[in-house]
Amino acid sequence: MKRAAHRLYLDTNVYVFGRTLERSNSRIILDLTKACAVTIVISDILISEVREVFTRLYGREAGKHARFYVESLPSRQKISTSEIADERRKYAAFARKEDLDHLTAAKIGGAEYFISTNTDFMGSSAKEVVKILTPKRFVELMGIEPYDTPHEE
Repeated sequence: MKRAAHRLYLDTNVYVFGRTLERSNSRIILDLTKACAVTIVISDILISEVREVFTRLYGREAGKHARFYVESLPSRQKISTSEIADERRKYAAFARKEDLDHLTAAKIGGAEYFISTNTDFMGSSAKEVVKILTPKRFVELMGIEPYDTPHEE
């Protein structure tokens, strides 16, 4: 019997590192996603943040491409803004305002792991609600040799 793929919520920073650093643990995770080895949960807020970061760093066209990239990944479940709004209060005590919608989307989508490089989020009480791992730790969990990429520890 085939084991079900891990279900992940990838924080915005994972997409940024994964798309800009070829030799990174975030890139490995995105490659696993493209190979359908993991399932991801995405949200409207995540897509918007990824687009905004790439637009700010690399220009408008890069922002459009980044948005399309996230939306076109296989094995994904998209959580809408209205679904998040309906559930947000349940998780308000566990995350800061800027992380709350991401945490809520991860919970609605049934994410097994929340992958992030955000040390504030990893140190928050969100870890009581979902397992939070760095990209490096998740890559190790998958039995893959990780990179020693700064900020992905």
